[in-house]
Amino acid sequence: MFRNREFTSNVYWGGLLLAWAYSCYAAQPLYNYSDRTLADLRTLLRDEDHQKRSCAAYFIGVRYRNPHVVMVGGPLIASNSPKPELPIPVRLVEELSNLLTNDNHSEVRTSALIALGRIKYYSDTSRIIEKALTDTNVFIRLSAAGELIEIHKSYNEPLATNVVNAILDCIDKSQDPEVLWISAFRLGCLGGEANRAIPWLERLAEHRDDYVRRRAIEALQKIRPRKSEKR
Repeated sequence: MFRNREFTSNVYWGGLLLAWAYSCYAAQPLYNYSDRTLADLRTLLRDEDHQKRSCAAYFIGVRYRNPHVVMVGGPLIASNSPKPELPIPVRLVEELSNLLTNDNHSEVRTSALIALGRIKYYSDTSRIIEKALTDTNVFIRLSAAGELIEIHKSYNEPLATNVVNAILDCIDKSQDPEVLWISAFRLGCLGGEANRAIPWLERLAEHRDDYVRRRAIEALQKIRPRKSEKR
């Protein structure tokens, strides 16, 4: 399991913060599907092997990512990799949505979530991503919150109303330091929009884990208005 805290907090903080998702594509994906057609990838989304489903979803996200954004730590892309088929097939979004909400493997749901976040450049996937805020896996819930925060900032969309609540719920229900520092980091990314989370962050600022404390203090500094801004 990938646990480098300093690295995970500074790379693209959507799906990449989910360290355990790299069991499918640690340094490089277990299966490199960059040269597959979209039809092949969609077939693989239904494969009995969950790792193949996961990697297929991942490479769909790679293919349909925002072409203007550099992907950190991306996979090797074959020289004959097909271009994105546009307009994006409606059924493709539905298939990824089905994986996100119904697949039994958290690894597959994570890859579907990441793909849907990247596909946002071509298709409105925000409502689908919101469904993952109630996933049974806490890291998927936090990743969904991160995707929605990124969409809020990158696409000028209103923040989904239940994002902050979902993060606070993760704090309330977990003692895992990793859950807590990621939660604090997410809230800090919202700045003043997460003002009502201050009591939770103040509690985390006194946590026994040093990294949790640091992340909570950083978040509080971003959320609270500076003295010079106060009237």
